[in-house]
Amino acid sequence: MILDYNECQKIMDSFNNRIITEKPPLAYTNNEKLPIRHFTLGNGKKHIIVTAGQHSNEIITVTFVLNLMNYLIKNNISFESLTIHFIPILNPEGYLINTSAIRNKLGRNTTENEITKFSYEFYKKFKSDTQNKDSKTKEHQLMFKDINHTSINSKYNILRNNVEEILSNHPKGSIIDWASNGNGIDLNSNTKKRIVKPNEYNWQLVYNNIRLDIPSPIGHPGNNQSNNFKNELEITSLKKLLEELKGNIFGLLNYHSIGGIIYQRPESNNEFITTYNYLLSKYYQEYTIKNKGTYDIIKDKSGKIVSVNDHLRINYPGNILIELSPMMGNPIGVFGDKNNYNTTIQSNINSFIYTMTNIDRILSLTNNILQKQNNIDNIYQYIDKIYEQENHIKRSH
Repeated sequence: MILDYNECQKIMDSFNNRIITEKPPLAYTNNEKLPIRHFTLGNGKKHIIVTAGQHSNEIITVTFVLNLMNYLIKNNISFESLTIHFIPILNPEGYLINTSAIRNKLGRNTTENEITKFSYEFYKKFKSDTQNKDSKTKEHQLMFKDINHTSINSKYNILRNNVEEILSNHPKGSIIDWASNGNGIDLNSNTKKRIVKPNEYNWQLVYNNIRLDIPSPIGHPGNNQSNNFKNELEITSLKKLLEELKGNIFGLLNYHSIGGIIYQRPESNNEFITTYNYLLSKYYQEYTIKNKGTYDIIKDKSGKIVSVNDHLRINYPGNILIELSPMMGNPIGVFGDKNNYNTTIQSNINSFIYTMTNIDRILSLTNNILQKQNNIDNIYQYIDKIYEQENHIKRSH
C-alpha cells in the first residue's frame, strides 16, 4: 500500500501509453532534476487537471491517483468530451524525502499486516499529539527518532545536504512530518498572501513543535521579504499549464489527505465559477463514504485567500480540494486501517468517474441556474433542491 518514490516511477512506467499517454514533464525540480511527470487521457476540448502529492507527507494522494489511472486503463474508461491531465506527484523531491524515511524505518521485507499495525500505532500517537498540542515531545516523531537525512539515497546528494541542514533546526524524527519541497517551502502556502514578518513565527509551537519562520519539514511560504518573494518551480510549472489551457478548464481536482472533506471555498466573485464549483462538489460527493454519510462540502463567502489553491479556485472553474481519508495521521496513519484505506481509494475512484461522466450535465445545469438565480445564497439553495430532485428521479429508475 505504501509506495516509495522509485516504486511510483515503475508504476508510471508500466502504463506504456495504453489509453493514458505520457507527455513531457511539466518541469524538472531545482535540486535533483526529478521530473514532474504529466499524463493525459482522452482528447476532448474540455480539460480537467488532477494533482496529487503537493504536500509530500500526504502520500495517500499519490497512491490514489496511481490507482485511479490504473483502474481507468484496465477498464478502458475514457470520457468523450474531456482531456484529463494527471500530475501524480507535483512535489517529487518532497515525496522522495518522506517515503525514503518511511522505507528506511519499515524496511523492504515488512509484511502488509506489519505495516498496517505500525501505521495504526502511528495514527494513535499522532492523534494523541494533536490533543496535547503544548507538549514539546511528539510521540509520532519519536517513532522515527533514528531516521534522518541518511535515509535518502546518496545519489541524491544535493537533496540529502539540504535535508540535513534543514533538519538540524528541528527535533529528531521531524523528517516524518516533511510536507514541503526540497527547499523547505510549503507549496500550497507559496503565495504572497502568506508572507509574514521576519521572526513572526519564531519558536512558536506552530505545528508539531516545528518552526515555520525558517525552511522546515512542514515548510514556510517563501522569503519573508515580499520584494524577494518568488513562486517555487513546482507552482510556476502548474500555473504555466493552467495558462496554456485557460478558457478550456472545467476541473482542477487537488487531492490532499485527511478529513474526508471537499473544499470549494473561498467563493469567486465570478458567479459562474462559484455555481459550477458547488455543482461539481455535489456530484463528486455522491459516491464518497465517511462513516455513515458522505464527505462534507465546505463553502463560505469570506473571500479570504490564504493558499495557492485558494488563489486558483477564484480564477478557474471546477477547482475543488478533496481531503481523501476520514482517518488522520500524515503520512502513514491513514494506512492503519485496511477498511479505511480500501474504502477511501475505491469510493473516490467511483466519485471521480461519476463526476467526469457528468461534466456536460454540470455545465448545462450551471448555465440554466444562472439564468434563474443571481444571489449566491439562493444559488446554493437552488442547487441543493434540483440536485435532490435529480437524485430522486435517478433512484426511482
